[in-house]
Amino acid sequence: MFNLSMPELAVIGVVALLVLGPERLPGAARTVGALMRRAQRSWTGLRGDIERELAADELKRSLKQARDEIGLDSIKRDLDDARDTIVRDLDPRPSSAPSVPPVSFPGAPRPASIGAVPPPALEDGASAVEPHPADRAPSVVEPAADAPASRPPDERD
Repeated sequence: MFNLSMPELAVIGVVALLVLGPERLPGAARTVGALMRRAQRSWTGLRGDIERELAADELKRSLKQARDEIGLDSIKRDLDDARDTIVRDLDPRPSSAPSVPPVSFPGAPRPASIGAVPPPALEDGASAVEPHPADRAPSVVEPAADAPASRPPDERD
């Protein structure tokens, strides 16, 4: 990594022994070794990340080139146009009429179809058509009069 020869390492060891002393030299050597391992792992991880990014960019570039060679975008565009044409031809509504959903209000009678004649009114002024089930108020089920309000506790011996 640093390209140090054996005599250079010996000189560094003797200087470290003189500066730190024999008691603190083993601890300092462990600390330096741990820092060097951590730096080497970080460098290896960074290099791996850069290589993966470059490989992903190269893959994206080759996929784009293959898509351009095949003409995938123009094929997709042609298929979308054909689908739109088929849907337009099979649609029973005239293309000039806007599609607006019918509006209904709660309690309002629902017509059978557009342009249908409304049902005749009864003699008392009420309509002969019953309201739609969704417009009816929910019914409340009340308990029977002879049903007990609560169950008696079980008596077990």
